[in-house]
Formats: sequence, structure tokens, C-alpha cells
Amino acid sequence: MTTATINMNDLESVQPNRPLRLVSGENFEDWKRCLKAFFYYTDYNQWESIVNGPHVPKKVEGTVTSPNTDPSSFTKSDIKFLDRDKKALGALILCLHQDIYNRFAEHTTAKSLYDALCEFYDGNEDLKLDRKAQAEKEFNSFVGYKQESLTDITNRFLSVSSNLKKYDEKLGNYEQVTKLLDSLPP
Repeated sequence: MTTATINMNDLESVQPNRPLRLVSGENFEDWKRCLKAFFYYTDYNQWESIVNGPHVPKKVEGTVTSPNTDPSSFTKSDIKFLDRDKKALGALILCLHQDIYNRFAEHTTAKSLYDALCEFYDGNEDLKLDRKAQAEKEFNSFVGYKQESLTDITNRFLSVSSNLKKYDEKLGNYEQVTKLLDSLPP
């Protein structure tokens, strides 16, 4: 089994004002990185809404603080944060394929939608350990083939080693260069 990556045609069609679409769960890790980069580029505050949101307006009565549900009493700051939350949710929805969105349509905040996607596609700890073991196996068994060009071998190797690094596996330059050189065909 090989690791699924984002198709280069998908990357070439990415525009700064549109995030990459999640079409299937196969490229979820890559999609998450691209999504984060998209929000860093366009509006970091929306990413904060996805990770830490949503904003809940508060009202203070004496020493008691409670949620404020009266829109007519929202402050300008509350309105700004609520607007940011809605924009983050809208952008997140726009980057989901319709079939995927339909599975998660009950989520009404960017944070709950993103958390549900991560829980569904990242899987539990056992699945993550299996994926890490698969990435280690793929790295350790990497070999170049005679019919491949050096560029193709190098690109494939970089993909395999990058996949392993996703799992916080520390690979030093010496280890990577040695592995690549040892894997070259005679």
C-alpha cells in the first residue's frame, strides 16, 4: 500500500483565494496542511476560529458572567468575532466535496466541523500507529529501479521521507542521504 498524496494537478489549480478541496479521505493529511497554509495566507484569524472558536458573546451582571444570546446587545467586538467564525465555517464548507460535507452537515461551527473531520479521517491512536509503521516500512524498504531516472528516484524518495516526517519521525540529513544512496540501482 502506498501513501496517497495530493495530485499535482490539484496543487496547480489551487488559487490564493480558494482552498484545496477535500475530495476523499485519502489525502486528508496533505489537505490539512494546505488548509492551514490557506488560512495563514488569507486570514489567520479565521484559522484561530477553526482551532479555538467559536466566539461566544458574554454578558456580565454583577459578578456573574453568562452567555449573551441577545444580538441587540452584542458589542462591536462580538460582531467582529461572530463574523470571523461564520466566514471560517463558510470557507471550510467550500473546500469540502459535496459528499463529504453531507456526512458532516450537522456541524454549525468551523471548530466542530474541523474537529469532526479530523476525528473521522485521522482515526484513532491504533490507526495512527499503523500508518506510522507503514510509513517506516515504506522508508526502510525504499529502492530505486533501473528504469527510473535519478530525478524520479529522488522525488519518490523525498515523498516517502516526507510522509515519515509527518509522524514526528526525526530523520537526519546523513540518514536520508545514506538511505537514498544505498537505494540507487547499480
